[in-house]
Amino acid sequence: MQNLQYSVRYSKKAKRISLRIDPVKGLEIVGPPGFDTSKIPYILQEKKDWLQRHLEGITRANQRTESAKKIPHYLHLQATSEQVEIRIQDQLSKKYHLFDPHYHILYLYPEHKEQSHIAALMRQWLKKRAKTVLPGWLEGIAYRHGLDYKKVSIGFQKTRWASCSNKKTISLNSKLLFLPAFLVEHVFVHELCHTRHPNHSQDFWALLRHLQPEYRIFEHKLKNYWQQVVPPFLEMY
Repeated sequence: MQNLQYSVRYSKKAKRISLRIDPVKGLEIVGPPGFDTSKIPYILQEKKDWLQRHLEGITRANQRTESAKKIPHYLHLQATSEQVEIRIQDQLSKKYHLFDPHYHILYLYPEHKEQSHIAALMRQWLKKRAKTVLPGWLEGIAYRHGLDYKKVSIGFQKTRWASCSNKKTISLNSKLLFLPAFLVEHVFVHELCHTRHPNHSQDFWALLRHLQPEYRIFEHKLKNYWQQVVPPFLEMY
């Protein structure tokens, strides 16, 4: 496993050292804070067979990393059936972003041309767009199924499409806009079921199955959609 490139990430949630292949970062070694990095070469040797099976995936991840550095020309928002063109403007404006809903053009007015600043502006606009679209949609699904929640919040989470707290606050990820509408609604129903059953108990799955008999198909599709539909540029910076 010589000359194998990897990154190290410390996580308070990690109880042991683990290997992960991230579509953007490539091979990532995750461990608890302060873990002994001198063990890494031995761990890589132990996981040699596993790594060799995934080398092709690592290569694709490295290619994706290069692709992720490029500013996307379009944002494909399947949830709203919009293909939004991105146009970076040179002149400054009081507003950092301006959306033309008629022509589906998003104008960005960055103070700096760094990729990180442009990505931040895109995330700001996506969050604003999500606040316009998602809460009312969730309310309609909740009413349809006779389920209730206390509050809804919109964020830009790194790993979850949505979540529901014990206080029945549903947090939605702005990236839901990149999903097809039927999967957005599945995420809504999944989280609404948590207002009745906070954990993934048998009662939770029974309620979800009652409301969406095909939920297993939806859950399977969701596992692969993140990498397929969310522009890596938004994750990279």
